[in-house]
Amino acid sequence: METVERLAIAVDDLDATIKDIRRTIFALGARGEATDLQSEVTRVVERAAATLKFRPSLTFEGPVRTLVPAEVARDLLAVLAEAISNASRHAEATALDVVLAVDRDIVLTVTDDGRGLPEALVESGVRNIRQRAHQRGGTFTIGGGPEVGTRVVWSVPLAPHPERQAPPLV
Repeated sequence: METVERLAIAVDDLDATIKDIRRTIFALGARGEATDLQSEVTRVVERAAATLKFRPSLTFEGPVRTLVPAEVARDLLAVLAEAISNASRHAEATALDVVLAVDRDIVLTVTDDGRGLPEALVESGVRNIRQRAHQRGGTFTIGGGPEVGTRVVWSVPLAPHPERQAPPLV
């Protein structure tokens, strides 16, 4: 019975964390350009630590604070929240690494050491992550980590995708 109670508490904690992450994403959208993406990503990862019962590692590479447009930041935070939520709910991970790199592309990589992907991957949140990448002319991959676990890589160009730009006014 004790295991069932602990599991119920963990699920409740996870639900609360997901709500906090979603509030953060909506707040980011409301604050516009003045938001510090690096601080927002740090906040999302720190909140996830309470649910995961361990602190994920977090690495920033490149000018995250200055180059990521607000509209991309909203998508990035939603992708990060979904990736952390999936790892928390499904992976049984004991470690989670988050890397946000900005150079020519904006690349978010979330890697866990959990049990890996199931044979039949359910594409609910994963579909949303893929759509957010494709809408921005980017890519999304999900697969095994270096040894075990799962690695999610979401990458979008820093500059707007040429085919997605509005035509010039005549």
